[in-house]
Amino acid sequence: MRVQPSSDKLDIRAKAALAAAVLIGYLSINVSPLLLGAVKDSMGLTASQAGLLTTLELLGFGFISITVANWIPGWPTRRLIYGFATLVTLSQVVSALSSTLFALGAARLVAGISEGMVIATTYALIARQRQPARIYTRCLAILFSISGVCFLVLPDIVGHFGHRGSYALVAGLTGLAAVFIHKIPPPQTNRATVGGNGAHRPAAVVLTLIAIPVITFSDGMIWPLAERVGVAIGIAPRTIGFILAVSFFSGLSGTWLADHLGDRFGYTRPILAGAWGTATGGLLIATLATVPGYIVGTFAKNVAIFFLMPYLLSAAAAMDPRGRMSAAAGGLIPLGFGTGPIVAGHLIERSGYPILGWTGLCAVAIASLLLIPGFLSLHKLRSSRV
Repeated sequence: MRVQPSSDKLDIRAKAALAAAVLIGYLSINVSPLLLGAVKDSMGLTASQAGLLTTLELLGFGFISITVANWIPGWPTRRLIYGFATLVTLSQVVSALSSTLFALGAARLVAGISEGMVIATTYALIARQRQPARIYTRCLAILFSISGVCFLVLPDIVGHFGHRGSYALVAGLTGLAAVFIHKIPPPQTNRATVGGNGAHRPAAVVLTLIAIPVITFSDGMIWPLAERVGVAIGIAPRTIGFILAVSFFSGLSGTWLADHLGDRFGYTRPILAGAWGTATGGLLIATLATVPGYIVGTFAKNVAIFFLMPYLLSAAAAMDPRGRMSAAAGGLIPLGFGTGPIVAGHLIERSGYPILGWTGLCAVAIASLLLIPGFLSLHKLRSSRV
């Protein structure tokens, strides 16, 4: 595979292609609260059955990303992204046409596997560019902006067309995004290689990779069920969609802050701040049971998670500049997130919504302990480059 010299910079078309690939991989996961609610209502599913559909998608996503992470850097990047982006769109179309739980479950599993391949390949490719942190941040900002628009329009679509219309919208957007991915760039020489390789710190790498899904499990306990929590409080569906949309747009301030700060404070404090911030937001959503509490919680959660994600991916790129850890992280993020809805569904049926917030907070406490060796490793890595 040809590698560009490190002096080359990506043009706007290459950046747009990377952003389009990230959108294809993550759009349906980002809008999962409304998709989950649409499926539950239009097909008459229980909370645990609806949660299972999201879990199947995210487990397929995470499993394939982790499985192929070690080999991704040597594979034909562009062909992989083109092929699996097509499968993502087709699986959304099949989901829109499905009328049984089994058919929809199979479609969501295929969607997850295809999305996982797109993200693993794209994230590994970004890790091998110059300034990967900035590319991650801006790709995520575009993803979050479009997801916010979806939250504004999906409630009306759900009201008229149920889950069929919801998945049709996702299919249309991913199909449109696929038009832009033909300008996917080849890898460049990442300057992160000048300080060492994550392979020299196996314990730190392993513990960091374990901590990532524990953090996102905390987010997955609440966010896919945020629409259901709003309904339980008594908020109208259209109002819920508006609140979630505005919270997504407000979350862009977290992405902007991550881009503005860069690595001037290292990785430790930003990752801890983001992790505890998103868990605290989830606690507010789940326990206050008031409209103001719901609004504050969704806003706090999205600002924190949008701030956190670029730092998690940048840390992975710094620990392994070849992109293998970034590919794995791209799958571990939804793997942890995906276990949240099914666990949450069972907890809700037994104890109600408040237990979700406390469980998410405990998960972040465990993840913080797991991250300590990785933080120390990254601090030494950063210091060696100063």
